[in-house]
Amino acid sequence: MFQFNMDSKFKGIVWVGNIYQRFEALCLETFQYVEDQLQTVGANVKQFCTELMQEVLPSSPTNLKEEL
Repeated sequence: MFQFNMDSKFKGIVWVGNIYQRFEALCLETFQYVEDQLQTVGANVKQFCTELMQEVLPSSPTNLKEEL
């Protein structure tokens, strides 16, 4: 009877450990996904701002002379 209780407690501890490991892996995957998405958005915003500034700002004086 005592052996059964010890095995049961040990299995419970192992079960909790497995759940913790799965939860930790899920969190790490989620954080990696969010980080990747933020990097992609950041690159897109940077590209958008670069293109916008190229359209909005007038050409430099040397470029204007070349165009004339």
